[in-house]
Amino acid sequence: MNTFTLKIIALTSMIIDHIGSVFSMHINFRIIGRLAFPLYVYLLAEGFFYTKNKLKFLGRLLVFAVVSEPFYDMAFSNAASLTQVNFFANTNIFYTFFLGGLAITMWEEVRAYFERGVLFDMILAVLAVVPMAYFANVLGTDYSAYGVVFVFIMYFVRVVRAGDFLQELKEPAQKLWPVVMVALCAHQFFDRVIVNAIRHGIGSLPASEWGFQVAVIVPAVLVLFYNGKRGPSFKWAFYIAYPAHIAALVGISVLLGN
Repeated sequence: MNTFTLKIIALTSMIIDHIGSVFSMHINFRIIGRLAFPLYVYLLAEGFFYTKNKLKFLGRLLVFAVVSEPFYDMAFSNAASLTQVNFFANTNIFYTFFLGGLAITMWEEVRAYFERGVLFDMILAVLAVVPMAYFANVLGTDYSAYGVVFVFIMYFVRVVRAGDFLQELKEPAQKLWPVVMVALCAHQFFDRVIVNAIRHGIGSLPASEWGFQVAVIVPAVLVLFYNGKRGPSFKWAFYIAYPAHIAALVGISVLLGN
């Protein structure tokens, strides 16, 4: 399974999720949609690891964050026109990816100028991530601070797997990184299912909620079959697909009088 295949799965899942959200379709649409975010985060971490120009990568994310926001607001924030679009509240997933990528870039750029040590790298990671996570909360980005942390940790794990952090951790990281991804994916499961079950009783949870949360583990299984190869690129197509499909859903919704 190459990068192109994972992107197609993520894109298909996201579109199904958004159809379910915009048109209030069956909960199964939203359950299928849980595959998208973890896959995109994994692919974003891979992209940042291999890119030769992180600033250019960040620029693309920021441009598409701004371009996508009007359609996102009209689809998910009840904005009736462009005048009601808010670029600084309830923002789209590209904002999350941009802030996560900015934390990655800050971490990499600063550590490049100093003699690297484990403690220094860990402290620097916290200093890079915390402000970006805070801004994600302020901007109300999709997946908020959790999304920024997820992006950074997946990149950090990728660096460790390559032996660029601690060479002695390279081999264990190759074996244990799927556990890290499962743990990150399962965050919402423990937060929404386990905590609610403790507070209100397990019988208070609808069956759909279990499916909704368990589905987020599937991406961790899918990436186990990733072979590290790119496959067909179509890079810009996947960027454009985000605002394009949301714009199409908004147009269809207007035509249907929703």
